[in-house]
Amino acid sequence: LGGDFFGSIVLGAGIRSATLDGFTVAGGRSDSGGGINLSGPGSYTVANCRIVDNTSEEEGGGIFCGDGAEVSILHCSIDNNAAEGNGGGVYMGKDSILHFENSQVDSNLAVNGAGIYASLSAGEIADSTFENNHATANSGGAFFSGNLIFSNCLFKGNVATDFGGVQLSGEGAINLIGCRVLSNEARSKGGGIGLTGKASPTFKLTQVSDNQARFGGGLFVADRSLPVFEDCGILRNQAVYRESISPPLGSGGGIYAGGAQLTLRRSLISQNTGDYQGGGLFGSHSAYLVQGCTMTRNQGLYGGGVYLWGVPVSPYPTSSFTSCLFVQNRAERFENIPDGGAACLANDAPAIFENCTLVDNRAKSVGGIGGGILSVTNCILWNEGIEIDSSHVTVSNSSCQGGCYGNGNQYGFPQFKDVLNGDCRLTSGSPCIDRGSAPSNPDPAEVDLDGLPRIQNGIVDIGCYEALEGAQSGPVDEVRSPLYVVHGGTGKNLGGNWEDAFPDIHSALLVSTTGAEIWIAEGEYRESLTVEKGVSLYGGFTGSESSLTERDYGNHFTVIDATGLGRSVMSIPKAVQCVVDGLTLTGGDPGGGIHCDDLSDSVLRNLIVTGNRSEISGAIHMSPNSRAFMENCLLSRNKATRGGAMSIQYAKVEMVHCTLAANSALEGAAIIVTGGGAEPKLRVWNSILWNEGPSEIIAYPSAGVIQIENSQVRLAWPGAANSTVDPEFINYADGDFRLSESSPCIDTAKPNLAVESLNGVTRPVDIPGVGADGEGRGYDRGPYERPLEGHPTFTPTLTPTPTVTPTSDFDLVRDGLVNALDLFELLKQTRQSGSDNTALFEFSLDWMTSNGA
Repeated sequence: LGGDFFGSIVLGAGIRSATLDGFTVAGGRSDSGGGINLSGPGSYTVANCRIVDNTSEEEGGGIFCGDGAEVSILHCSIDNNAAEGNGGGVYMGKDSILHFENSQVDSNLAVNGAGIYASLSAGEIADSTFENNHATANSGGAFFSGNLIFSNCLFKGNVATDFGGVQLSGEGAINLIGCRVLSNEARSKGGGIGLTGKASPTFKLTQVSDNQARFGGGLFVADRSLPVFEDCGILRNQAVYRESISPPLGSGGGIYAGGAQLTLRRSLISQNTGDYQGGGLFGSHSAYLVQGCTMTRNQGLYGGGVYLWGVPVSPYPTSSFTSCLFVQNRAERFENIPDGGAACLANDAPAIFENCTLVDNRAKSVGGIGGGILSVTNCILWNEGIEIDSSHVTVSNSSCQGGCYGNGNQYGFPQFKDVLNGDCRLTSGSPCIDRGSAPSNPDPAEVDLDGLPRIQNGIVDIGCYEALEGAQSGPVDEVRSPLYVVHGGTGKNLGGNWEDAFPDIHSALLVSTTGAEIWIAEGEYRESLTVEKGVSLYGGFTGSESSLTERDYGNHFTVIDATGLGRSVMSIPKAVQCVVDGLTLTGGDPGGGIHCDDLSDSVLRNLIVTGNRSEISGAIHMSPNSRAFMENCLLSRNKATRGGAMSIQYAKVEMVHCTLAANSALEGAAIIVTGGGAEPKLRVWNSILWNEGPSEIIAYPSAGVIQIENSQVRLAWPGAANSTVDPEFINYADGDFRLSESSPCIDTAKPNLAVESLNGVTRPVDIPGVGADGEGRGYDRGPYERPLEGHPTFTPTLTPTPTVTPTSDFDLVRDGLVNALDLFELLKQTRQSGSDNTALFEFSLDWMTSNGA
């Protein structure tokens, strides 16, 4: 059936009952129902039909059904129809009834509900697909309200401004069973599904995957909606914002909830991404009641697994997570506030965690749970960095890496079955078996994450899994040390000896406990690390030593290279005490070499920190109230806009026998120090500061925050026995910062207790005829002690900073960026060549163009 006139091809006005079976309805044009107009209340069946290429100036491009109609659409294809109002494919009026089975709705256009727009009293939608429909406003695939049952339906590839796949609204009873919502997109809210108007659907065996929006990549839940999810998968959805702003604002990769209550049971939330807050789940003044769910490999700047903001609106309860597994979620914070690899709670958001396991979640600061008002019971927290960072928290009967305050807590390794591969079940001998706190009135029906009875042997276990019957509990707070690491180790990877060493450093940190040492064999490790509380990292081993004194870090380099990972090479989190010794750190960009967070206290010894980059602090950044003792360290060839080698902000650093050389910055090529009070923030002695830039050392508010003595400083700095004479490195240009035989730094350092040097030579070596000759006090300045026979031939062993394709002719430092570092390089070249200022003008123009000015 086709038409070349204005008006519906099939008109059912005044007809109470009709069937249309086996027709193609194409090319119709009307104000309502371009193809078929069933305007009156009645009972209609459309079966085995193709409804294609019809248009409407108002509602229902393909089919229009009036208020109160009961319509069955069976085995039909509704494709390429368009409406200037709602319902490009089908429009159903108020209080109508829809039976929709085995049908296809494809490539229709409308303002709202491009596939179907239906305000129903009741409906059954089964075994049907909604694909590639496009709404200019809301509900790309479909809009539904009323009492509805969906079964085995597919919503795929639909697009809208809000609610790309399907929008469900209103207080009717809605059930979705065995449905799939895949690869839909919304520019703003709800890439896959939008729930509004107090919608309270129940999702069972439903998959929401690969959808995208700014808020709620998978689902957007608002307006006091109360959805329930059982045995569902929320997978690989993205909350992204494509506009060029910083920070990004995409939140709720899997689910975004605003003023709502959500219940999730036995579901998987995995591989979702929020480019700002909440990789997996986001809640603003909302409550999540989550039981027996797994959250894994989700990622956001804050709250890799979960981000909650504020107190839930009344009468919703506090969010709770029971018998849940959080594993390998990741947060990459934008600012210096708690990030929360597993969960981040902001603005006094409350949450209860009970019998949960949070393992191997990663963040720059707080791998576990950051912020909020917390109650944690019977949980395992074993993550990168800090486990819990909250000023309002109660923790009891839990296992925390690094320890935590509270009754019945422990810090011994939980003895997981295979934590390196994500299996966090407990093995016999675990200190977490039978050490939980059972509720006063236990529910006999309660189960663990595997569906096993929660209480066995009469006592609950710690974590989301209950150990199998007969498993025995092991000793509490046992420390395994040392832990061994061999790059690419091929043994059992258990870390107990060199033969079965861990293949990477992160694996060793994951199982480490307070007081443990990690011994790392020579080699290049492509990693970015967060150091754990009370753990010591030692490099320079060949892989056969039985004591620390046997290693030779001067000839066997343990290199940690973070090139391409977009992070600092090493983060030392808040309040963490640690030792880092005998390593080479390179490739940190952005974030530099080492980031020391607030209140951290570290010993940095025998380190080479080279080829790193950051806006502030190319090599090492010290946050407020942090402390560091540095000995025998070489910081070279690092770059920053401010603080080429170091930035010290209201922190305290003692530096002895160190060299800061060939670092560059627009301000403070060596160090920028900000501080106050009577004591200096930085004390330097027996060191060399020889760097590139108009200023080498910058002190705020005055020079009194820095004390330098017995040191070689390129640009003069007051202090006893300081010198501006060239230190005469063997080869500054090639990065060989050892002392040549004629160096004025040989045997001129102040005697001290140091016995080690960066090249492994025992101090002091008294060179005849130089300095304090024959007195046994011949210490050299800098980290390298020159041996009597002279240094061996220098062979570069470090991985160079990779070449980056320049963004323009003015990317003078060849790092892929046009910024202040290139301006400084141009200034230096202009000064050296004596050229005019034309190049400076051209640079400024190119810089502004590159940055959108």
